[in-house]
Amino acid sequence: MSAILPTPTQISPGSRKRTRGGRTTVMASGLIAIMLILLFALAFWRLRPTPSQPQILPGDAVVPASWQTYRDPAGYFTIRIPPAWRASAGTSQATMGDSTGSFSTQNEDVTVGTNTYLLLGTGVGIYVQPIPNAYARQWMCRNTLGPLNTTLAGLPASYQSWTWLLDTSAAHFQISTSFPGGGSPHTSPVMTGKSLPPSPVPQATVSANEQLVQLVVSTFRPIPDVSLVC
Repeated sequence: MSAILPTPTQISPGSRKRTRGGRTTVMASGLIAIMLILLFALAFWRLRPTPSQPQILPGDAVVPASWQTYRDPAGYFTIRIPPAWRASAGTSQATMGDSTGSFSTQNEDVTVGTNTYLLLGTGVGIYVQPIPNAYARQWMCRNTLGPLNTTLAGLPASYQSWTWLLDTSAAHFQISTSFPGGGSPHTSPVMTGKSLPPSPVPQATVSANEQLVQLVVSTFRPIPDVSLVC
């Protein structure tokens, strides 16, 4: 957070009262004001609400017996979901590459949650980009995920802001989340054009949503569960 500094006061040379070392009392007052503003800004920054840092549960985490197993129609993954959640899937065509070559894929966009539109409820979105050939593997290796700072399904993965990235020998996965009070930055529930501003979500509700989403993500299993080897 940037502190707003006061506008410097213009003072004629003859009106300045000089102290030892040539510093003016006006300058000293200005420095005190700046320090007070900076201290206030620092206190506000430290008291601001911070986003939760989800910790992926162990791969053998126990989920309720009533949960269902969603099996990806294309065969790239499975994930466990609560009985009230619904699933939807769509596909798209994409061509990736550079001056050395290219490859085409049929990508999947799967949503599991309380609403089949991820932005309108609590849920998890899984984007799947297959790795169909050797050139695609080379391209994925050149375009790395970023820092591998966590694991998912026991495999090295990249995590940032409730979003996980994972490369396996078969596909690239992006797992996004959405829930009232949090989620991935690009999928957090938003207002429509005519909606009223949302009411603050109670912290107890946010915590319950976080735990539920973490548990669902922890049941994600890529097929096969083998990391991309570069």
